[in-house]
Amino acid sequence: MKKSFFLAAVAITVLAGCAKNEPAQLAQEESITFFAPVVGPQTKVYGEIGANYNTGESFDVWCVHNTADITEWGGTAYFSDVEATYDSGLGGWTLSPKYYWPATGELSFVALSPSLDNTIAYDHANGFQITSAWSQGANQDAIVDLMYSEPTFNCVKASFVNAYNDNDDDSGDYKYNGVDINFKHALSYILFNVKTTANYSATTKFRLNTITLSGVYTTGTFNQKAYDPWTENTAGATGTYVAFTDTPGLEFGNSAVLAAAATGKEIILLPQELTAGQQKITVNYQISTDNGTTWIDQVQEVDLKNATVAEWEMGKKYTYNLSIGMTEIIFDPAVTYWSEVAGGDITF
Repeated sequence: MKKSFFLAAVAITVLAGCAKNEPAQLAQEESITFFAPVVGPQTKVYGEIGANYNTGESFDVWCVHNTADITEWGGTAYFSDVEATYDSGLGGWTLSPKYYWPATGELSFVALSPSLDNTIAYDHANGFQITSAWSQGANQDAIVDLMYSEPTFNCVKASFVNAYNDNDDDSGDYKYNGVDINFKHALSYILFNVKTTANYSATTKFRLNTITLSGVYTTGTFNQKAYDPWTENTAGATGTYVAFTDTPGLEFGNSAVLAAAATGKEIILLPQELTAGQQKITVNYQISTDNGTTWIDQVQEVDLKNATVAEWEMGKKYTYNLSIGMTEIIFDPAVTYWSEVAGGDITF
């Protein structure tokens, strides 16, 4: 299984059908290729990240042939589970082995990312299914951004755009467009912001060392068209993920720190219900009361079930805002009464 560390957005946009403009002129080699796949904006509004598919990644494609327009997946299988990889010369993704456009009829496509070593089936009733346990890895270095597309229906021979060329040769005369693919995320994205609850005295400083997410279910099964597509394996292994780490520590104050972005870590996890005492975050930080000369270690553990979110859903990005506060030391002085002691009788 390939590793992905670059996408985190959620894609919900429904694919439009292929354009059916026949080209005025076609190259002799009419191979099927795919133009830059898109990762649309996420469903939870926290800003857009990773909107373009990474050229270093590959995906698997399924294709069916039909003699007329269709609105549901079906027809004659043209190819199944074929890997598409980026071709820098073409500026798009090509299949290996190559497949070519038929002279008549139309093709429909669906894709799964990243390209997987194990064979996955696709059908209209169930979409993509991963019946053997999907493993999201036991730590952040094994994270995969699993994505799938909706079908792109009724495509004809890929069109070329005639480009101006003042040379007498054939170089650069035509630019290949390719078939559009639009991916949706099948997993959940978790992010943490950290700040202080107030502006403290100038000599009081904070330094963030690590944010660790533990007790996370890492395996489950996936059925795309089910009401609840993911079933986590609660009896299986759990993983620990370092959402943030920095040495000697990242100083922060009342302004929010985008912790994951500071080190480039993307925590993409299996969708799952949050259970009391199960999924936890541990925050290791330091405080200084002498303007950074001396640092005191602090550790806080939080049960995520106590947060407002009951579960991590497929295709959604969750930002947890962690506020670290300090209680001011206040004194309530009291004076102890004088103890009465007899001085004794003195007689003159």
